[in-house]
Amino acid sequence: MDKIFSIVAFALVAVCTLILIKKYAPEFTVGASICIGCALIFFILEDVVDIRQKLNVLNVSAEWISSVVKITFISFVGQWGVQLCRDAGENSIADKVELAVKILVLTVCLPYVDKLITFATEIQ
Repeated sequence: MDKIFSIVAFALVAVCTLILIKKYAPEFTVGASICIGCALIFFILEDVVDIRQKLNVLNVSAEWISSVVKITFISFVGQWGVQLCRDAGENSIADKVELAVKILVLTVCLPYVDKLITFATEIQ
């Protein structure tokens, strides 16, 4: 619980800093925003590793856990990339990144959709 307060506090200070940077040196805003985004990612890396360890303890196949982690990673990194593009004012590129993320997630999910359809047809 304390970690979220630290992250939000860091983000608020970062936003105030970005506002000042934008006012006095707007050319550094995108670079500073990327650095702040990376710092926020590093705040949560420990938790991502912890989630991975907790998933390994569950009685679930490694293939399924691997797919869940891949989908989550694709989604988080993709969302981060989309936000970076939008922060830079490149909405068109952000839309393409968003589409790519959706396609990649679908690609990882397709084998499970196939298994689900096979299972559903066997029940009948």
